[in-house]
Amino acid sequence: MRGLLAGAGAGIALPAAASNPLGGGPAADGVSGSEAKVASKASEAWQPVFLDEHQNATLIVLAERIAPGSSKAQVNRFIDLLLSVLPADAPQGFLTGDNNPGFTVEVRAPARQRLLDALGVFDGEARKRFGAPFKDLPEAQQLAILNDAAEAPAQATTTSPKIPQLLPTEKPVTLHDRFDDLKNWIIGAYYSSEAGTRALGWNGELYFPSFPGCPSSERNA
Repeated sequence: MRGLLAGAGAGIALPAAASNPLGGGPAADGVSGSEAKVASKASEAWQPVFLDEHQNATLIVLAERIAPGSSKAQVNRFIDLLLSVLPADAPQGFLTGDNNPGFTVEVRAPARQRLLDALGVFDGEARKRFGAPFKDLPEAQQLAILNDAAEAPAQATTTSPKIPQLLPTEKPVTLHDRFDDLKNWIIGAYYSSEAGTRALGWNGELYFPSFPGCPSSERNA
C-alpha cells in the first residue's frame, strides 16, 4: 500500500501487474460455486469508506465512460480504498499558468480533495447543462460533457507586446484540469487491475517490468 501511495505526487502512478486487490473475480481465481456465492454476497454488501454514496455512483459512471470495463474491474472500490488511507494533506502537483515556465507557478493541492472537487465539478456541469446529476444523464449527454472536458483550452493569442510580470501568474483550474485529475486516478486504477493488465497483453504467465509503449502520438499519449 505504501508503494501505491508513493505515486500520488506523480499523477497517482500505480504499479503494474495485479496491484489492484479488487481486480479479479471468483471465476478468475478458480474458486468453488459455494465460495463464489459467498463472494457475491460480500460484493453486494460492500460500502464505500471514503466516498459517499452519490460520489461513489458518480465515480462508477465516469470511470466506465473514461475506461470501459472499469465497473467490472471495480475501479471505484480500489480508488475508495486508496482515498481512505491516503493522508489528508498528501499532495498531487499540477502546473497552472501559460506555456512560459517563467510565468507558471506550481500548485500543491491535496490529492483527495482534488478528486472530490473533480467529481463535484462534473456533477455541477451536468446540472448546469442538462438539469440532472451526471450519473442520471443519458450516455450521449455524459459523453458530450466528457468530450468537451477532454479538449485542452485554446491558448489566448494577442498581437500586443507582452508586458514582463514581476510575479508568476496562476490560471484558474478548468474543466479540462478536472478531467485530467479524474483520468489519472481512473486509468491508474484500471490498468493495475487484472482486467487492465490483460488488456495490455498479460496472459497470466508473464509480467511487465514496465507497461508497453502507447501507440498514440506524443500529443495524444
